[in-house]
Amino acid sequence: FHRFLHILVNISFLTLAFTGLPQSYAHTDLAKWLFANVMSLQTAQLLHYIAAAITGFYFVAHLVFLAFKLRKSSIRE
Repeated sequence: FHRFLHILVNISFLTLAFTGLPQSYAHTDLAKWLFANVMSLQTAQLLHYIAAAITGFYFVAHLVFLAFKLRKSSIRE
């Protein structure tokens, strides 16, 4: 479970960085080249939203895991 969440963290972070920075700095030559040759602005936005949803998912999954772990440890005591 933790390995799976760790993979999600890495994938979503890198996707958010790779799609978000060019959007933030769209006026730069590198961002203009990226949007012209690698992906469109609309594709970058879509990937950014998907990665943000993945981030929200693993945040909630981690909170649920912590709640179950706390509940389990309080039952033993």
